[in-house]
Amino acid sequence: MNNFRNAVQAQYAVQEQEAEALTKGMTKSEIPVEYKDLPIIGKGNTSLILEKDANTVIMLTRDAMKKDWLHFGIGISTDWETFDLPVSYKRTKFKELIIYAITMPKLRKVSGANKKIVHDEFAFWEKMQKDLKINSSDLKKDLNPALDYYVKNGKEKSLIYTVLHWLTNYSDDMYDFDIAKRQFLEDMEGNLVLVDPVVASDLIKQMANRPF
Repeated sequence: MNNFRNAVQAQYAVQEQEAEALTKGMTKSEIPVEYKDLPIIGKGNTSLILEKDANTVIMLTRDAMKKDWLHFGIGISTDWETFDLPVSYKRTKFKELIIYAITMPKLRKVSGANKKIVHDEFAFWEKMQKDLKINSSDLKKDLNPALDYYVKNGKEKSLIYTVLHWLTNYSDDMYDFDIAKRQFLEDMEGNLVLVDPVVASDLIKQMANRPF
């Protein structure tokens, strides 16, 4: 049990280091000229959120997995385009990473009964890892035990189960998990959205100055 607890604590320590590095992912100076006049209404670990109108935002990110998840995974993105922008000499490690401009509905913080759903979702995610004695790094290598665990417990409608099932389309070296309560938002009709459950591995490596 102690070994598993230590592994989980080590995993969270790594995630905190990655999050600190990822906050350097986007700057105001890198907003494409087409969107320079839009107000910034939010900032994530790998993104800037610009307000297009009362109901729509433009998410700017270098995270290809985020673009895939929002557009192909859950279909909340209505459109996206790419920009290959020059970067300053201080940020040359980003020179190979294009910027994605993702058009999507405006989201808001979780409210009401959805807070309990998020709590239960995250609690079950942690319980699964504890019962299977695996952390998210181990889980990437083989998603099947986790998928089976969700099915056996009748959790096929879980938002996290949807993520796990979708990730079977990707190799384990393409992403890292970033499943946390802060990743749950809701749309203006009150529907829960798991907005950013994974991060592209190449982005993390470059942002944290880690060798390939």
